[in-house]
Amino acid sequence: TGWTVTSTASTRPWQSTPLPISVSPWFIIAGSKSAGVDYLAQANTADLTSPSFSLATAINPVLNFKAVVGWVYMIRDDAGDLLVQISVNGGVTWTNLWNEDTQAGWSDDNDNNDATDTYQTVPIQINLAPYVGQANVKIRFRYIATDADAVAIDDIQIVNGVLSTNELSLSKMSIYPNPTKGEINIKTDKKITSSSVYDFSGKILLKNN
Repeated sequence: TGWTVTSTASTRPWQSTPLPISVSPWFIIAGSKSAGVDYLAQANTADLTSPSFSLATAINPVLNFKAVVGWVYMIRDDAGDLLVQISVNGGVTWTNLWNEDTQAGWSDDNDNNDATDTYQTVPIQINLAPYVGQANVKIRFRYIATDADAVAIDDIQIVNGVLSTNELSLSKMSIYPNPTKGEINIKTDKKITSSSVYDFSGKILLKNN
């Protein structure tokens, strides 16, 4: 609710996959559909923009999402870019946070056949700690390409990288020892499905299922 889409090519906006991305299920990341942009021979700039939200009281916020891009056209040939941008004035000006060209995880399948290039789903984490205190924030996913490849994103979340004291007590959770020399104990009344450890910059150090 509240997300907006714009595109310079009217036939290729951001929309739910698998349509118009009908080539394969590669671009459905989770559930029955994800958000995607199909490729086009002509130039296209397509934006998917979040509603405004506040980071005024956030603690080490981290933007998480998953993305699929094709290595051949988006990385090797660099015919297009998937960008993540942030605005702290409701969308008046934007700052680049991330570009798929610098993200590890996408690779060639080494079969020398571009038509069978792999389309890995890669989890992305972006540190938003520099924007703590901002109350009119928007995130924008921008696709800029000319005859490149389709892309898709899903599971977009902004989470606190560090739990506050109130959050710890509400979930009946304890994490100890603090500080630690390496071993971390987590005690909670909830089922733990995964754990992630971040440093103070928001960089992930360890993740376990």
